[in-house]
Amino acid sequence: MPITSTGIGSGLDVESLVAQLVLADTQPVENRLNKKEVSYQAELTAYGTVKSALSSFQTSVSAAADSSQYLGKTASTSLYDTVTATATEAAPPGDYLIEVSALASEQSLASASYAATTTEVGTGTLTINVGTVTYDSSAGSVTGFSGKSGASAVTVSIGSSNNSLTGVRDAINAASTDVSASIVNDGSGYRLVLRSANSGAENAITISVSDTGDSNSTDNAGLSKLAFDQTTAHLTQTNAGSDAALKINGLSVAATSNSVAEAVEGITFSLKKVTASPVTITIDKDTAKAKAAVQTFVDSYNQLNTELTTLTSYNASTVTGSVFTGDATIRNLAQNVRSALNDTVSNAGGNYKTLAELGVTTNVIDGSLTLDGTKLDNILENDATDVAVVLGSFGTPSNANVQYVSSTSKTEAGTYSVSGSSTTSYTINGSATTQVDNVITGAVGTAVEGLSLKILGNATGDLGNISFSRGLANPLDSLITKLLADDGLIDARLDGIAKSVEDITDQRATLALRVDALENRYRNQFNGLETLISQLNTTQSFLTTALSQFVDPLSFKK
Repeated sequence: MPITSTGIGSGLDVESLVAQLVLADTQPVENRLNKKEVSYQAELTAYGTVKSALSSFQTSVSAAADSSQYLGKTASTSLYDTVTATATEAAPPGDYLIEVSALASEQSLASASYAATTTEVGTGTLTINVGTVTYDSSAGSVTGFSGKSGASAVTVSIGSSNNSLTGVRDAINAASTDVSASIVNDGSGYRLVLRSANSGAENAITISVSDTGDSNSTDNAGLSKLAFDQTTAHLTQTNAGSDAALKINGLSVAATSNSVAEAVEGITFSLKKVTASPVTITIDKDTAKAKAAVQTFVDSYNQLNTELTTLTSYNASTVTGSVFTGDATIRNLAQNVRSALNDTVSNAGGNYKTLAELGVTTNVIDGSLTLDGTKLDNILENDATDVAVVLGSFGTPSNANVQYVSSTSKTEAGTYSVSGSSTTSYTINGSATTQVDNVITGAVGTAVEGLSLKILGNATGDLGNISFSRGLANPLDSLITKLLADDGLIDARLDGIAKSVEDITDQRATLALRVDALENRYRNQFNGLETLISQLNTTQSFLTTALSQFVDPLSFKK
């Protein structure tokens, strides 16, 4: 601010007067801008709260769309340290009596002793084959071998750079996933130990040697010491590869692993010990998990509803509103979400089509949801697929030999025929499918794209229909995605508010210019007043001096 002499002539506090005059002129505008900015900032914060609440709700909605959680099964055991089990939704409920007479094991082979891990073994090639080995332990010879179907031989090259005991171990581990090589010091020296990567009789190995060191592949010298086949066996089999032997409800079952997954659809038995008496494995419906999923969905919506209600509420007693009282954007958002919740599932293959029919009802006073746990329990106990149909994406087959597996976002709701002319040629809705084992999937570009079904028991012919529906969670998830999108309803409103805040900044800049102009004008006016007062004071002084020079008329009367 420039130095001024305002007030010198008049004695007035002109700077204070100028400030008060400017404030009186501009303060109403400043107050209005401040009020608007506070309001806009409150809206920005409130919309951030809405986005956060919607995002949290969407997490539970996405989870609710997963139909598998409503169809889950639990597996319990009467003897945990002997046999346990896990179950998928495909597992048939019931009790299974398990008797284990033998556990599966991996084959182990050991070499002769070497003085050190750096001792040279020999050079040449090792050829590893996987299959069933018959071994005569008394004679130390391989008497029979049958290659495993689909397995390929692996060749390991041993040269001058890797012909130590350590080098051979590392070369085998790098070349083959069918065997694990290690070095063990048993007190008498260092021995190369080979262990099949997988348990079971069919996963044993043989090793054929081509010894380039001494050109003799059968003598017990050089690389030949690692031979183990029907021609020569210089390695010792310390443990045979064997299958697990068990009975399931009295039926004998053999398995290559102690994790038995192929015996009963949807159940994996884990064998830990040979049993002294039958162990009971109980498979039951996991209604607790299904109910928890629905309750989480309800609770999450209620949290969103509370936020929206708080932000749009009006207090009649104090005659005050909230940030979004009367806001059309929030009102439409809430209505769209509530409408999606109250929708009806089309093409539903189950007995229910709405949340209300599952026991989820709306409170007409505050819009919150309430879950009738008893009603839901009864539905889950009777047929959990009814819940999966209402909330998740689900296919309901009419044929017991067809099982719904999964779908994608491109699978259209509808009822489609399923048939198979052979175990390798199936169609869904008349279109050819891709097939992996016994799971078929609808072709790309068709209405059933991504629809995966499992065909049980190699069934063929007319396999009925599959009714595929998208439950309420799926379109609700899509709705929230649109609301939260960069070009969605909320961001559009946020962009508008941000623009309004920018406008306030511009208006403040304009107001600042106006303040400067007013200060200059008022100061110039007071400066003019100062000049006038100074002139009047000068005239007053002149007149006072001039008048004082006149002789008093009365002084001549003497």
